[in-house]
Order: sequence, then C-alpha cells, then structure tokens
Amino acid sequence: MSAAWTPLPYLVIRGQLSSSLQLNPGEPSGSDSSYYGEPALAIRLQTPLNEQLHVGFEIDTSIVGRAAPSIAWDAISPTFRIHSAYQLSERTWLGAHLGFSVDNSAQALDDPTLVLSGDRVLLSASSFNAIPLAIGLSHRIEKTELLSDFSASFLVGKAAPPLSQSPISWAIAARYHFTQALAVDAGVDISLSANPNADALDTLQPTLPRVSALIGFKWRPFLPKKKSADSAQSETLKQAADSNRASVIPLINRGTFTGIIVDEAGLPISDVEVFINYADSKLPEPDADKADADRSVTPELSYQQVTRSDAEGRFEFKSVPLGQVTLRTATIGYDSASKEVAFETAEQKFAELTIYPAVPAGEVKGRVLSLSGQGLKARISISPGNKKLETGEDGSFSLELKPGRYTLIFRHKNYGQQRRTIYLKDRGVVVLDIALSR
Repeated sequence: MSAAWTPLPYLVIRGQLSSSLQLNPGEPSGSDSSYYGEPALAIRLQTPLNEQLHVGFEIDTSIVGRAAPSIAWDAISPTFRIHSAYQLSERTWLGAHLGFSVDNSAQALDDPTLVLSGDRVLLSASSFNAIPLAIGLSHRIEKTELLSDFSASFLVGKAAPPLSQSPISWAIAARYHFTQALAVDAGVDISLSANPNADALDTLQPTLPRVSALIGFKWRPFLPKKKSADSAQSETLKQAADSNRASVIPLINRGTFTGIIVDEAGLPISDVEVFINYADSKLPEPDADKADADRSVTPELSYQQVTRSDAEGRFEFKSVPLGQVTLRTATIGYDSASKEVAFETAEQKFAELTIYPAVPAGEVKGRVLSLSGQGLKARISISPGNKKLETGEDGSFSLELKPGRYTLIFRHKNYGQQRRTIYLKDRGVVVLDIALSR
C-alpha cells in the first residue's frame, strides 16, 4: 500500500507499507507461518529537460525493525536513484533508473543462521549493498496501458555472491484507467535469478519468488471539482493586485500568466506538461546624454518556458513578455492542445485549455510513380485537416492519421493530378500506389 503527495510540480513525496503473510509448511523444523511489514519513505525531484526527455533523482529509505512495531535505526537502508524517461512516440514511453543501495537490513537479525529458508524470501534482508538497475516500456491504447520492465539489484561488496544470484526479474502488466481518478492494474513478475548458495547460511541475500502475480489499484480521493473560469480569473487577478501593491519596482513589459487544464467533462487534469512560447524582447540601454531616450522594444528570438499542472490542474508562468503567446500541452493518453492568447497587460492572464483522449492512429503509405514505374517526388494534400507533405525522391510516403474518411490529392508539376478517397480504421493501414500520367 502506498500514498503519494505532489506539493510542487517537481516534487513527489511517497509513503509505502509492504506487508506479507507467508505459510511455510515444508520447513525441516516443521510448519511455520510469518507476517512481516516494512514501511518506506521516498522523496523524488523531477523535471522535464524538453518535451520528450524527463529526468529525476530519488531517495528511498526502508525503515526496518526487529519486532513489530519497532525501528532498528542501525538497519535503516537508503537507496539513491537517478531516473529518466523518454517519449518514443505520442503514446509510448521508455524509462530507466540507476542507483546505489546502502542495505543495512541484515543488522535487524541477530543470527542469520537461524533464519528459515521461507523467511529469507519473505524478509528480503541482505548482508550486501546493491546497484539497482531497471529499464521499462509503457504503451497506451485508449484507456489501457501495457507495461513491461526488466529490473535487477546487483549485489556488491566483500564476499558478495555471483551476479547471477542477485535479484533479477522481468515483469509484464496492464493498467486500465476507468476514470482520471481510478485505475486498476494486474501483472506477473518472473524471477530470472539463479538459486542462492544453500550452504551460505551465515550471510543473507534477497531471494525472489520464482513467479509472482500482482493486482493493484490507483485512486485519487481528492480530485477537485472544476472552478469556473470567471472565479479563477478573479482570484488570480486579486493575487496579482496584491503582489503589485507590495512591489516597489514592477517588471517592465512583463507579467504572470496562469491557467488551468481540463478534460472534456470539465474536470481538472494534473501532471500535464504545459509549454508557453513567445517572442522575447528587451529594452535598449538608455543614452546617458539623453534623459528621454527612445525606449522602443527590440524583438528577439522565440523563447519557451515549461511547467506542469498541479493537483487542481493549474499552471503558472512568471516573467512572460507582453504580446502574443502560444500555449501547448503534452501528456500520455491525450492529444496535444494549443491555444494562442493575446497577453496585453502586466496583470495576470487566465487561460483554460481542454484536452481530449488520444484516438489511436492509422497509417497511410505507398508510392507515387510514373506510368513507366519511375518514382516521382510529388506533393500530397489531405483533407479534412489541410495537411500537406512531399514524397521522397523515390516517390514513397507514409503518415499517421486518426480514424476517419479522407481525400488525398497527388500533384506533380509535369503530370496530371490524381484524387483518392479512403476510409481509415483504428490502427488500420491503407496502401496506395499512385500512377500519374502526363
């Protein structure tokens, strides 16, 4: 059981309680049953480096005791990890982490030789430090996420067992999102580790079950109701007015831009990446000999800020130059949304963006040829959507489109045009070989 709190867009605090009840009917000393519970606390810092790449750092501390309830301070075991996630496509992410675990859990046991084999699996106590490593892949299809990961915790240190005996596993799972607040997942975890040395009773090493079946659910009990745009705007404007009264020298030609991300039902959506693009500007240095120097604005290059929506779906950008700005969103399972807004005064500007669940894409591909079979570099227009693209030198083309009915027009300056109407199904593929005549 775990609970997570995100007080800031880049900070996650998570508490976890792992508990197990194990029955050991086949022990040499007779049947035995054991119950074990272990709390843990983790703090993670995370930030997007760009639209596709995210990085983070996490400290995870296992709080180990000798008897329930108790804390053995000398057995507390921290783990330090560096996380990364890369968006391979609109619905596919690749994640990885690497770290170092200072495992003191064996300190909670006075004599390892007295620990039964079944309890060694239950406790996962270790006499060795470890290097945790994991690589995972997730792909979302409408409301379902398909998950797979390879993980290992390589035991290191003096007298450490062979790497093949370290905990190594492969997991596959599926997660279904009933709503934004509720998701259920189920999966299987398969151990790939070699069996530990049965004679090494004076040391402890974590031992994984050969196969584990897991069922879990995710619930957000405090999903907020949508606030009206008018009330939210009034609130942000009041905050802006208060901050302006407290400010002696306000920023010239800049302001704070706020907004909210909602779904088609009007409910706020948290943890959405929000990008704001604008053409930054600067004031020229005043001429010392001219008290009333010309302070016209000189345009500069386009700039971008990135943030994430909070638990109430809200986002904020500070020190945004006045003028036209473009907002854009990116999050797993939803289509990207964009909106252009005129940011005209230094007071806070409020914007609402609605994002919709991503529809599985289909593919249209093929070649454009002359009647003699030679590839032609042609222009293609697609409607609805007013999309345009050019084929390769050999006439080949490929593009993704949402399911629906489309009309494609193929043009070449030395040939007559052709028109094709297609119907594209969910995750369907349409192949077109177009022959243009003079």
